[in-house]
Amino acid sequence: MNSDNESQQLYGVNDDEQYYMYHESGDMDDSTEFTDVTSRRSKLEKYANLDPGHKVIGKKNTRLEYYVGSQVIGTPIRNALTGIYEYNMKVGNRNDEAQYFKVRYAAANSTNNLDTLYYDSPEQFERHMHSKLNQHTKEKWNRDYITATTPIHSTEKYAE
Repeated sequence: MNSDNESQQLYGVNDDEQYYMYHESGDMDDSTEFTDVTSRRSKLEKYANLDPGHKVIGKKNTRLEYYVGSQVIGTPIRNALTGIYEYNMKVGNRNDEAQYFKVRYAAANSTNNLDTLYYDSPEQFERHMHSKLNQHTKEKWNRDYITATTPIHSTEKYAE
C-alpha cells in the first residue's frame, strides 16, 4: 500500500468526503495577530452599515439600532433586534406572523413608508425600545401566539 492510500485510510478520506485534522498548538510566533474588541466592533459596524435594512437613530446615549423587516409577502421574517432572518417563517402568513410581536414604526429617518419590525415577544420590544406596553396588549399577543403554535386537532387527540 502506498503512503497516499495509507494516509487516506488513516484520516478517513475517500472520494466523497474529506476530513481535516486540527492541531492546536500553544506556540506563538511573530506572525500571530490579536484583534482588540474596539477594532472588531468597528468592523461589525461597517458590515451592518452595508445592510440596507439596518437603521440607526440618534447618537451615543439616545442611539437606537434596529433591522427592518420586509413588507413583501413570502419573504423571511427578520428579527428587529438581532437582524436574523427566520427562513422558515414568512411575511404574509398569518400563522407565522402571529408568532412574532409585529410593530409598524415611524422613525424620524424613515422614508415615506412605515418600518415593519418583528420581535420575539412584547417584552423584547419593551427592552429594545425602552417603553412599556399595557397588559391587555401583551395578553392579546399571548393568546394569538398560543393559537398559532398549537397544533390543529391537538385537543381531539387527547380527548380519546
